[in-house]
Amino acid sequence: MKVMAASVTGSAHQRLGQGCQDAWASARSSAGLVLAVADGAGSRPRAAEGARTAVAAACAAASDGDPLPRAFARARHAVLSLAADPAPFACTLTVVVVGATEVTAGQIGDGIVAVEQGAAARSAAVAARGEYVNETVFLTSDDAMDRLVVDCFPAAEVTGVALSTDGLRSVILDDPATGALYTPFFTDLWSYARLDTAASDGLHTFLSEVPDGTGDDKTLVVAVCAAER
Repeated sequence: MKVMAASVTGSAHQRLGQGCQDAWASARSSAGLVLAVADGAGSRPRAAEGARTAVAAACAAASDGDPLPRAFARARHAVLSLAADPAPFACTLTVVVVGATEVTAGQIGDGIVAVEQGAAARSAAVAARGEYVNETVFLTSDDAMDRLVVDCFPAAEVTGVALSTDGLRSVILDDPATGALYTPFFTDLWSYARLDTAASDGLHTFLSEVPDGTGDDKTLVVAVCAAER
């Protein structure tokens, strides 16, 4: 699968002179293609480091062939090991593994995953929403592993995937309260990704220009099977 990805610092963080607290990573191995995104908690001073640690550890674990719950457990352990008090490193984590027979998506937090099946965009690993819009669970939360959500799809039916942090929720969700996707966004995204000229720079330009209502950092990772010729 062709992979493109980009992150940009949100307007709220720019005003505060903060850097981007999102992170993404990808890896390929005999286990398949692994994609991961993490959103560092904006109120935590070392959230960016936590996010980077989480995606690196999750990709390493899944590439080793660990089942997705084990990959999340290893990522959580890596973040908790950064300091005696892990609270400053709080982040969410979303991971997709595209294997030979199965595509598995998992999430702790409020990221967004879409899977392309035929001409349709289907949401995956949708976490339960809290009472408040910005309420979420972090990888460092005591009940993090209990809140892990995992979905599986036959690999033969999946022709594209997309992962995003919640900084894009006002643009790519039809109903942020339920996590329902805005399907035209994803169909256009996958169509663009299949163009020979499509590249991560194009995603970065889009993320820099797209209006958003959150001011949060924005990360988008997309992978597609090649278009038939």
